[in-house]
Amino acid sequence: MDTKMIGTGLLSLGLAGFAAWNLGAAEPRVDVRTSLFYGPRRTGNAQSFDLYLPSGSSEIQKSAPFFLFLHGGAWSAGGRGHDAWLMRRMAERGLACASMDYALSRVGGGGASFDDMLRDIDTMVSHVASERRRLGIAEQRPIAVGGSSAGGHLALLYAYDEANPSVLGLGLRHEIHVGCVVSDCGPTDLVSREFEIAGKAGFKSGEAERTKWFSSLSGGAAEAEDREVIRRRLAKYSPAALVCRNTPPTVAIYCSTHTVRGTSVKTDGIVAEQNYHALTNALSASGAECFAKLMHHPHCQALAREPSLVDWLCERIRHTLKIH
Repeated sequence: MDTKMIGTGLLSLGLAGFAAWNLGAAEPRVDVRTSLFYGPRRTGNAQSFDLYLPSGSSEIQKSAPFFLFLHGGAWSAGGRGHDAWLMRRMAERGLACASMDYALSRVGGGGASFDDMLRDIDTMVSHVASERRRLGIAEQRPIAVGGSSAGGHLALLYAYDEANPSVLGLGLRHEIHVGCVVSDCGPTDLVSREFEIAGKAGFKSGEAERTKWFSSLSGGAAEAEDREVIRRRLAKYSPAALVCRNTPPTVAIYCSTHTVRGTSVKTDGIVAEQNYHALTNALSASGAECFAKLMHHPHCQALAREPSLVDWLCERIRHTLKIH
């Protein structure tokens, strides 16, 4: 296991806060509200979300840190219920969590682009801003945004766009400040040789299909395009390239299990280990705060296989949002 802590003034934090919150409770309970909507799209990839609140008085809920979670699925599959176990576990530890659906692409081209997905996230954040009181979550506080795999990539893009909006130029509203961003195995360098090799080994998609897919994701027409043109567009959707000195604190959990056959590329089966290094090196160079772990588990399996890691994650979110 490789653990990095980048930044200044980092504390050795214990779990006393979580123990105190659950003192005397044999079975922590969670208030779950499903199939809520954050926008008008009610069919297809509906603008919907599920909410997980720590059970107890309204004061407990309103003092809870808020964590918005984006599911994985290669930007083309998955749904808000996939990581319900994680949302419940984090709510048991005192966090208010929402897991959202967002517009999806289609492998082979078509469907939503990265821009469409980011606009959905921004719409969800605006919904939370306007509905905090009704939803029973803390007002006038920064939030944490995170996700797994493709969701981790989108979470990084969204959070880093707030600090460095000129790169994507989408004019997102960012109505609530993101005070912490979490990436569980999210791609961070979409134009690297390692990303391409690991992706081909993990997905087994054809070259033409893959080229059209990434053309469409990056805002192209999903037709035959020169690969270098696509690479130039993809570069700006690489979170490591958006890092700047104002980047919010980042919690990075990445995995690596083996080397792609016939190459020197280390991978977790889907995402190359190089993505971890690209992100943490960029954060270190910028002086941005980062808590990072590189672990020996398959893609996005570390949190499920190591229960104490969920405690560590919740602890870091509380610390970076300054909520104790």
